[in-house]
Amino acid sequence: MAAEATRPEGWFARPIGPSGTVEEASRVAGRLAAPSEAATGAGLPVRTPKAHLVPGAFAEGTPAGAPRRSAEEVRDRLRGYLSGVERGRSPE
Repeated sequence: MAAEATRPEGWFARPIGPSGTVEEASRVAGRLAAPSEAATGAGLPVRTPKAHLVPGAFAEGTPAGAPRRSAEEVRDRLRGYLSGVERGRSPE
């Protein structure tokens, strides 16, 4: 009895191949794995800001800022934290 070769159906029938995002991330990771030639006087690598960001890891544009709070709102919130800490430290 010979086993017949069956063709996968549905999701498994789609061709398997790397996506553009995976290829880009792999290329960036390979570039970052190579040692840097620039070094400080102590022999440490020189830091280049934002050099290790992988494309697509973060959303484009500026993130939404924190909501603005008045000084009274901040004071009340911190007072609540302080009272909770004091209750937690009390022996009762």
